[in-house]
Amino acid sequence: METSSVNFDDVITVDCRGAFLVAREAARGMQESGVSIIQMSSQMALTNGAEISAYCAPKHAVEGITKSMAIEWAPYGIRVNTTYPNLLKEIRKCVSRLKRRFSCLASPKSRI
Repeated sequence: METSSVNFDDVITVDCRGAFLVAREAARGMQESGVSIIQMSSQMALTNGAEISAYCAPKHAVEGITKSMAIEWAPYGIRVNTTYPNLLKEIRKCVSRLKRRFSCLASPKSRI
């Protein structure tokens, strides 16, 4: 309830409009090239959180924009995807912990 309209508009402008405009301009020069546009998002696009609605809303919007662009631009050989840097970092940590925990299973030599 503390987020001002101006602050909310700024976040929407940068996150949503920015993602749309940059991808659109990039796509214009990439037709038939088989390239991929990667939109940066957040794991908050996949969930929600208390007191961060102004942050979550544009992340959800970027998800929708990305999915629509992917369908719309596929005939031109342009792939559009989203990445979630913090989520990937957490997945890497988890995989690393699992590798350490089960390292004896990974190498036959370590079982001897």
